[in-house]
Amino acid sequence: MVDSEIFEPVIKVVTGAAHYAYINIPADVLRRTVDGLFPGLAKNAAADAMSGFNHRWAHGHDLITDVMPKFFKSPVQAIKQAGHIVLTDFPTKAGIPIPGLSKSGLGALLTELGIPKGYLSLNIMDTGVGLLAVGEGSHDLMNALAGDLPMNCWTAFDTFGEGGIELVLGVTTQNPILLGAGVENILAGCISTIKTYTTFIDPVEFFGASMTGAILGLGISYALNRQDKNNLGQKVLSGTAKSALMAALGSVSAFFSSAAFVGFTAMKIGELLAKKSNRDSMLSCSCSLPTFIYTLQTYSGDSTFKSLWDASKAEEVMIRAELQADEDNIRRVLQAEEDNINRLLREVDQPLLTSKKFYNLLSSQ
Repeated sequence: MVDSEIFEPVIKVVTGAAHYAYINIPADVLRRTVDGLFPGLAKNAAADAMSGFNHRWAHGHDLITDVMPKFFKSPVQAIKQAGHIVLTDFPTKAGIPIPGLSKSGLGALLTELGIPKGYLSLNIMDTGVGLLAVGEGSHDLMNALAGDLPMNCWTAFDTFGEGGIELVLGVTTQNPILLGAGVENILAGCISTIKTYTTFIDPVEFFGASMTGAILGLGISYALNRQDKNNLGQKVLSGTAKSALMAALGSVSAFFSSAAFVGFTAMKIGELLAKKSNRDSMLSCSCSLPTFIYTLQTYSGDSTFKSLWDASKAEEVMIRAELQADEDNIRRVLQAEEDNINRLLREVDQPLLTSKKFYNLLSSQ
């Protein structure tokens, strides 16, 4: 027990140091280094047919939907493409799409639900950190379910504190595995607290109730918010999580689910009150026409405001004068062109030789 308590912080410190070093490596340096380790796999026409931001998520880098079907047609090309993805793209900071969650898989549906594309891709460092966190949290969760994790100060920090940190880091780095580890640790803390201060909890009943609540919450949230296309994903996920939590707590005690319901209701009331307060604040910034005139007259006595006002009016007068001069010049040019055209038309209409002049010309001959 002592060895594990010492070994666990060491692993966390080493992992944190490695992650810090990784994020401080310039992306182009990391890219060239990885390509230099595997020069034969650095380029792949099938995977790199597209370019630009998020091109790996959009095309050619999904190990399930893009690579696996090719094993039945061209195994050699499929192996080269998989090697390019795993050995040269996965270690870079841009990473690769989570298998099955690219645009050609379920990724298109998830992005339509409002999940950012960043949560659908992982690099080698985020994957390693996330898996280590999940492994550590699973040990606590299993001990909590077995009743071998009594709640105390150290357990609270190891579950609630650590889980909260993992949630914050997961959102900051858009690491879904780290988010799962945070949820896992917080769930272990909840179970440990309940089992320490209440009675035995049946894991099947606990998780079954939470899954049932999640399914019901998903359906109800989607039915109520399906018209709101912009925030549909966020509202559906929020409703699903709240329903799962209330159902899980309700399987332990009705008092826990009632407390959660009261808390969620208070949060919703607070959100509505905050929106109303913001609206009132915005309305208080507006004023009527008499108030505007009074304010203008008040500021007009200030020398600085008056100088700026006079300067703006003088500039407006100058611009108007320039526009008027330009308009007069254009009018004169157009009038001159019109006179010139009329003169040319008169010359064209004038006969070149009248009949009298023609008779006098014949008589003289």
